[in-house]
Amino acid sequence: MSKWSEGYVTGIEYTIGFFHELTPENLRFALLQHGLAAPRGKVSYLELGAGYGLTANLVAAVNPDVEVVAVDFNPAHISHARALAEKAGTRNVTFLERSFEELARDDSLQSFDYIVLHGVYSWISEANRGYIREIVRRNLKPGGVVYVSYNAYPGWSSGATLQRVLRDGGALGGGEVTKQIVQGVQLLNRLKDLNSGFFSANPGAANRLDDLQKRPLSYLAHEYMNSDWDAFFFSDVAKAFGEAKVVYAGQANIASQTDLLNFTDEQRQFLGSIPDPVFREVARDVILNTSFRRDLYLRGASALSRPVQKEIWDKQRFVLLRDPAEVPRKLGARVGEISLNAEVYDPVLAALARGPQTLAELTQDADVARLTWEQVAEAVHFLSLLGVVHLALPAEGEAERTARARAFNLALVERVKAGDSIQVLASPITGSGIGLDGLSQILFAAHVAGVEDKAAFVRQQLKEKGHTLLKDGAPIEDEAQAAEHLKSAIEGFENETLKILQRAGIA
Repeated sequence: MSKWSEGYVTGIEYTIGFFHELTPENLRFALLQHGLAAPRGKVSYLELGAGYGLTANLVAAVNPDVEVVAVDFNPAHISHARALAEKAGTRNVTFLERSFEELARDDSLQSFDYIVLHGVYSWISEANRGYIREIVRRNLKPGGVVYVSYNAYPGWSSGATLQRVLRDGGALGGGEVTKQIVQGVQLLNRLKDLNSGFFSANPGAANRLDDLQKRPLSYLAHEYMNSDWDAFFFSDVAKAFGEAKVVYAGQANIASQTDLLNFTDEQRQFLGSIPDPVFREVARDVILNTSFRRDLYLRGASALSRPVQKEIWDKQRFVLLRDPAEVPRKLGARVGEISLNAEVYDPVLAALARGPQTLAELTQDADVARLTWEQVAEAVHFLSLLGVVHLALPAEGEAERTARARAFNLALVERVKAGDSIQVLASPITGSGIGLDGLSQILFAAHVAGVEDKAAFVRQQLKEKGHTLLKDGAPIEDEAQAAEHLKSAIEGFENETLKILQRAGIA
């Protein structure tokens, strides 16, 4: 393994992923729910360990007021990211090929309103984690936001053993990393078949082993095979980042911070009785068996008064991406299924069906006006948890964002046709991405090109890439079944997916 990689897997390409939690609008809204202020307007944004740069590129494309800098030490990643930005004509993004050590010692590096890193913290050495915290200490503005996600205990307690056996056992036979993964998985399965005490004492480990065998080799290589790999208790991460002059502010994932969905009354009372906020968070993780955290930190947290919170909520815009009749009226939660009151949700959905609106505009609807402000705010919150309502950027500037999004999405289409696996499109309304499966992404390319025979287009694209149609993750061997599956997929795209893309300002 090359010295410059410092033990991080570079021999196999990583997946090209987009992470919605990293978008400025999501970060601001998550902090608002904690009653805390976040930078707005023209802001600067740094992503550490940006990989192929899809998130950074997309954020820059549909957020013209955000000046994005993205850093990765892998030259192949940076080259790919720069090429996408150039193809899309996105000018407010800069990609730097740097190690964390080099960046931490760069006196010319500007200060940032947002510093984000996804997953990277678990896959690097403690020395590199120290460099990240030094970058935060030196380069985060007062009032600035840090997003850091990582594998967490106690949820990774059994998974850490699987990771160690997979990595170390797989390495015994040597060879390329893909060969090592196969060898490691075989060893784990053999240990399971031997009725090992570990699997008996940790029933969930067998399920995790089954799950990882369904994952792409590229994912397993980067998630499990790095020489440095760690999961963390929240308290240790909070202490380490405290030395970088930032304080914990809450979770970036909206669902994970909705206590009503995650804890029983008794559990909420217990958590409320814990005076220490750090240990309270650890107790939450024990109750939830948390395996992955998405933490927000602030430099100089500024609490918002109730009137100011309400004012910001009123200005927040929302968009409905589904027909009201298609919206589920029940929400699955850890504490059980929650039914949505039709008297509240029906008028809210009917009003949102007319187009993106701020909460203040929504409450002025004749039918919605019969509800309390709190009922309307809770309704859009729960609808966002269902994934049918998304945060939306202000109406001002939407024409510019639409033009930028169109250019960016056309660039993505070209990358997909060239063989990249990219399953997202940029929305000028949400300032984020709308996820698509691989087949839908090809169908979108056909839609953009005005192709009438979409089935033939899909088959040609799959043939050129050496792929085949899949159903439930398995290849479809029978031609008649393949034709029927493709026909159904095209109908679903045209009748459902295309409507979502239109509401998101994409199609």
